[in-house]
Amino acid sequence: GMTVQSLLATIKKDFDATLADAATTQKRLCDAAMMLGLCLRERLGPERVELCLFGAPTKDGKEGYKVPKALGPKVLQNMRRCAAEANTIGPGTEFPVQYLQEKLAAKEPIDMLVLLSDGLVSPTKDPEHALGRWLRTYRNMVRPVKYINIDLLGLGAPSLTSGG
Repeated sequence: GMTVQSLLATIKKDFDATLADAATTQKRLCDAAMMLGLCLRERLGPERVELCLFGAPTKDGKEGYKVPKALGPKVLQNMRRCAAEANTIGPGTEFPVQYLQEKLAAKEPIDMLVLLSDGLVSPTKDPEHALGRWLRTYRNMVRPVKYINIDLLGLGAPSLTSGG
């Protein structure tokens, strides 16, 4: 039979393939989210839609989100621009609370907040939950805002909470 040592190479190869497959799935989800966001922007108009790409802060301390600015009229060209921007963000899925806080501080009018993500992020009554807290504060201080979460991976069970 085979020894553990001889199986090590096979196990490592399978493990690396699993990691590569997970990375491919994550990239596909990111691409799908960017495409949907850019299609919304194209349909509703750039003056009504602002995209915020988010991941995690980088090791050198850069913010974990970007708002692509130099977007043109073509969705596929904008996909390339957004993908380049997304590559400058750290890997991860930290919700960009700072971005939303800046919108609140400026009392910038927002009609709808649409979150395209790989998991369910729902506002809750929990005072520690940053998104729920931001939604309550924004609605009280600025204006009513609709919150829509599109879970591209389909992991979260649909639910409505009293927070939104």
